[in-house]
Amino acid sequence: MAYTLITNFIEPLAYLIFSIAFFFETRVDKAIKIKVLLVHYSVCTILMAFATWKAFSEQDNRWIYNLVGLQSAVLICYYFLQTFKDERRKKAIRYLIIANVVYFVMNNLVFRRFFLFDSIGYALLSASVSIIAFMYFYDVLKNSTERRLWNDFDFWLVSGYLFYFLVSFAIFLTYHYLTNKILDTFTDEERNLLTVLWGVQNVLLFLSAITTLSGSLWTTFRNRLY
Repeated sequence: MAYTLITNFIEPLAYLIFSIAFFFETRVDKAIKIKVLLVHYSVCTILMAFATWKAFSEQDNRWIYNLVGLQSAVLICYYFLQTFKDERRKKAIRYLIIANVVYFVMNNLVFRRFFLFDSIGYALLSASVSIIAFMYFYDVLKNSTERRLWNDFDFWLVSGYLFYFLVSFAIFLTYHYLTNKILDTFTDEERNLLTVLWGVQNVLLFLSAITTLSGSLWTTFRNRLY
């Protein structure tokens, strides 16, 4: 029962929490990039709820994850493309978007693996966002000001992203390796191992969402004080 809760229900809940965080943020920041991620996480909430329903109906839901992965890669990168001022950073992000899109087209359309879960694609997404997060913190340390970091919504968002995507990069690579290794046997014990691994990833996603929502509430509260 606990495995079912972690591997199914926490995921759409995490995306819903992200949506709420960005909804609160739109109350104080009308930037297009904020609205784009609000729409992104709202759509992801619906898609993941649909994926959960299909899982309980014992229907294939892997293609939904592939759509969410591509959408996340493009729109999260877009957010930071609008955030960074340095042209070199922007160029690097454009390359990351192109890499994710080209990989998706090749793997899912050319090689027709759209209905197979693409753990390598998620590893690429995780690596891309982790790289952007490191670039953000590098810029913050290089251009430090007297303003406290925890009063900036991006600080909370990137912290949550780095926590989730950096660890998930290793999880998705491990998931891909284990899936290929046990493909022929796939015993109940091996299935449970993959379920636990996926559950850990979902817990990390949930904690990332909680971090982002906490940051949104905190920065909104601080902005109203000044």
